[in-house]
Amino acid sequence: LPLAPHVYAGPYLGLQVDCTVQGSRGECNDVPGVNTKTVDVGGIAGGGVDLSLGGLVFTAGARYEFGVSKVVEFNSSNVRESARNGTFALYAGLSVKLGR
Repeated sequence: LPLAPHVYAGPYLGLQVDCTVQGSRGECNDVPGVNTKTVDVGGIAGGGVDLSLGGLVFTAGARYEFGVSKVVEFNSSNVRESARNGTFALYAGLSVKLGR
């Protein structure tokens, strides 16, 4: 068959690369009442389809990533909140078959 579906699920580990506040010269943790975490743990679930085009394979799909750890905590005045990551992504790619 030229079409091959695929599904996947599993954990992820994310590391903070940068965190800045727009309109400010400081970083996120320089803002009073804001505390960011440098590590995020969560899960990924997704699926898609591969289409064989002779010596090439086109792939496309979608996935959802959900954080289970808090990545930021806000504590100012009488407000105490936290946030987790959540991402929906679409992807497409083209690969070259090697071997048989």
